[in-house]
Amino acid sequence: MQEMYTYLHRAKASGIDLENLRIYASSLSGKPRYGVIYGEYPTRAAAKAAITHLPAPLRTSQPYPRQVIRLR
Repeated sequence: MQEMYTYLHRAKASGIDLENLRIYASSLSGKPRYGVIYGEYPTRAAAKAAITHLPAPLRTSQPYPRQVIRLR
């Protein structure tokens, strides 16, 4: 959970619009994990292009586009 607070602080300090940020909890092999969704895009290409415009501190976590239907 501390990692998520750190991420949120870094995101806010980077100046991104927190209104477009969504966090969801899930588990993998019984271990808790968190995912971050930022914005909605009409195509995968548009999402990939948006990633290149994220502030550098947020790109360090290697974001990638996901379809909402694939989130669990």
